[in-house]
Amino acid sequence: MHVLTYLALGLAAASAAGSAIAVDRTIYAQANGSGACQAALPNYEGQIRKRPLAIQNEGDASAFLTCSPVSLQGNAVHASGHELVLVNLTATARQVNCTGVSGPQSGATYMPKSVAVPGNGSASMNWTEADGVGAMNLDTMNMSCNIPPGIGVRTVYTRQLVDVGQ
Repeated sequence: MHVLTYLALGLAAASAAGSAIAVDRTIYAQANGSGACQAALPNYEGQIRKRPLAIQNEGDASAFLTCSPVSLQGNAVHASGHELVLVNLTATARQVNCTGVSGPQSGATYMPKSVAVPGNGSASMNWTEADGVGAMNLDTMNMSCNIPPGIGVRTVYTRQLVDVGQ
């Protein structure tokens, strides 16, 4: 056979083998806090305002929010994390306490976190596989947060490694 024929056959074989190779990409799902979060009980509704840029506690007392971010199912290879971005519209730093909950009700993993949000600033809270988030992301991820007055949830992120093919 001619050298060019071998080269052509080799390229065709490499191309065919390459089509079976999986390529993973990190996908970032983002939602505004006013879309992914809500007051945990009706008695908190009067303190909570769903603003265009955040869901905000505009009352005089702490209120509980529940956030449920969206996640991909089926072709998700790995959940690399979930994040809440918090904003503080007051001049003083405020402590925010949240609990991430992953898994079914009968065997959920509870992952408490705390962060100080600086006055007139923002901070984020992250949950990863190291905290107990299921690696295959087959379970839902939700957050329950005790939000002091002046604090809001601006953004909710989910990061997942997804098999997108070649």
